[in-house]
Amino acid sequence: MRKRGLRLGTVLLIIVVVLVMLGGITYLARSIFNSNNGGGAPAISNNNTTGQKILTNPGKDTKITMSVRGPVVAKEKHYDVDLTIGQSSRNLVIYKDYDRKDVTKRIDLDNSPKAFSDLSLALNNNGFMTESKEEVEKNNGLCSSGQLITFKVVDGDKSQELWTTSCSANLGNFGGKGSIVVDLLLKQIPGASQAIADAKDNY
Repeated sequence: MRKRGLRLGTVLLIIVVVLVMLGGITYLARSIFNSNNGGGAPAISNNNTTGQKILTNPGKDTKITMSVRGPVVAKEKHYDVDLTIGQSSRNLVIYKDYDRKDVTKRIDLDNSPKAFSDLSLALNNNGFMTESKEEVEKNNGLCSSGQLITFKVVDGDKSQELWTTSCSANLGNFGGKGSIVVDLLLKQIPGASQAIADAKDNY
């Protein structure tokens, strides 16, 4: 009877650990960018936009990017982030000034067509290039206390760019699931989350 109780306790402990780990992943993606637009029903991806068409049929030159402008602070404290994923490469660059000359962290890795194809489909299913209608024009003064986040997909002369901010889920023309999209992109580059968190903590 005692062994049975110990076995049950072990099973419950494992379940709790798994739930905590899953919650931690979601929290990390939201805390890095303070994203407020990751909840709700799954994004509807009807493959009508240019970006959605590229994502469902990516070519060898297709690139997926995420750029982040950090809070508007003193030039010594400011950071920007560029993350780029292609069929054969993955790159993360973190800048510590407004002119993007001081590179504080760079990660360069290779990639495979299969990994890129799976990422493209996962992003499309979560609204990476789903557009919402927003009349506010994007500019670098928006969301001055937080992040201005730009998502883009490029394939030759075809491209689509959407944007959002960490200040408001309703500011910008990005209509996808923000925290899931950010999490998917960060997971493509080991160490990306910590590198960005370090830059954020130092501003």
